[in-house]
Amino acid sequence: MKEVFSPSERRMEIFYILMNHKLITRRELARMFNVSDDAITRDITALSRFVPIGSKMGRYGGIYIS
Repeated sequence: MKEVFSPSERRMEIFYILMNHKLITRRELARMFNVSDDAITRDITALSRFVPIGSKMGRYGGIYIS
């Protein structure tokens, strides 16, 4: 992956990742893009305006496209 992504590039990459994974955690995404959990939360919030994104809490939780 590229070292530095703009927020819009990162959101598109997150969308592609969600399309290819059944479930991924916010922390995993933050590590992949080398950003904070809060940045990923903002990205997910922005994406959820256009894509039906769900989340599952708990030990086996994460973010997914519903």
